[in-house]
Amino acid sequence: MKNIAVIYGGKSCESDISVLTATSVYNAIKKEYAAELVYLKDGKFFIGKKLLRMSSYHPFNRKKLTEVYFKKGKLCKKNKLFSGKKIDCAVVCCHGGEGENGCLAGLLEIADIAYTSCGPLQSAVCMDKIFTKYLLRSFRLPTLPFRQYKKGDKTGFLSEISYPCIIKPASLGSSIGISFAENEQEAEEKLNETLLFDRKILLEPALRDFREYTCAVFSKDGKTICSQIEEVISGEKFYGFDEKYRAGNVKRIYPAEIPSAVESKIYRICEKIYDLFEMKGVVRVDFLDDNGKIYVNEINTVPGSLSWYLFKGLGYDLASMTGCLIEEGIAKKKENDSVFDDFPSTVLRDYRSGGKGKCGGKTDG
Repeated sequence: MKNIAVIYGGKSCESDISVLTATSVYNAIKKEYAAELVYLKDGKFFIGKKLLRMSSYHPFNRKKLTEVYFKKGKLCKKNKLFSGKKIDCAVVCCHGGEGENGCLAGLLEIADIAYTSCGPLQSAVCMDKIFTKYLLRSFRLPTLPFRQYKKGDKTGFLSEISYPCIIKPASLGSSIGISFAENEQEAEEKLNETLLFDRKILLEPALRDFREYTCAVFSKDGKTICSQIEEVISGEKFYGFDEKYRAGNVKRIYPAEIPSAVESKIYRICEKIYDLFEMKGVVRVDFLDDNGKIYVNEINTVPGSLSWYLFKGLGYDLASMTGCLIEEGIAKKKENDSVFDDFPSTVLRDYRSGGKGKCGGKTDG
């Protein structure tokens, strides 16, 4: 039975959502795998049975929890003479923050542990909506025109853009911090409010009478699998956090009732993004439909609930899909480990000191 670390939490506005994702994944796979919940809080990792209780998180109490760390392919207990438990793969369930922006992926790479999400580069790029748009443009994939703003920038450009507009924090998910501006004055006010959420802000035109779709992708045995497409109808000007998780006026149509030409275009774009961005794990792509013109809205490298529900029509449940992600993560690590990365350099052996206590010789970077 493979040992699986289900990692979640982190410093993020979406940390609570990650708790729901992780506990669902844990309960789904615990019969097939030796799964362990690993909660990331304030830069530290914790394990313990009480993590299954929702009351353990607000307020967070580390009593009866054990602090752990990852090292050389193992999960080790802190301050204990314990050799550590080998981890075959980590299922990444962090939404936002260091868990999704590439930091956790980098740590797992250093710790020599296979994992189910995108790598550090892809995670970092897709976490930033502005970088994502630049990359989409470079691949000639459709995305709305945009402007960016950082604290201290001049706001003269606000008189040049089209209204109404949508204002978004560049690096937050779950539609947190998104606002709507009808004119220049409102936009300036919203910019200042949005700076409370992020140091960098994205502005783009607000579409009228648009439709919104989502489609998820993962890889199995080297083949890209696209989910069925879902349409999200919120009845609001934009789809915010409250509409997404708490309000009852959101309608989801699954599978979406859309023309076959639109469906085919969405699938082509999803496959291109997954391939060109060199992605791994399950990725959800959100789209906007402006009277038949399709735009990529956002790319989410660790979607809520791992978007397993979008694959139901293809015969997957959360357990079977997570199993595919685990096997792919292990296979990708083996593939990466096969790449030669140790060059037999003689630089240090041949290095000559320039004198006692000094470093001599010339080095070229």
